[in-house]
Amino acid sequence: MEVKLLNEMRKIVNKYDPVGIYYSTEAFDEYDPEIRDIYTKFKKSKTLKEFTKEVHKVFVKWFFLSVSGKREKYIDLSKDLFRLLKNKNKIY
Repeated sequence: MEVKLLNEMRKIVNKYDPVGIYYSTEAFDEYDPEIRDIYTKFKKSKTLKEFTKEVHKVFVKWFFLSVSGKREKYIDLSKDLFRLLKNKNKIY
């Protein structure tokens, strides 16, 4: 994954901070393992609904369901990531 794309994905994930671990700009890379997994899942997802399901699964894998919460919480995050990755996929 290109560094530029990773940074763009970081901005989106940190904005939503789905499990509350982004406390400051110094912790900008806290979600990097999840972002890398999400990027892989995007390549296998055909629809936004499918991608949202996969994004949720990534967070459940890393943080368990009790911390990650319900899938609905990931809809807006997934939309933004899907839009970014769909557009970037045309470029990269």
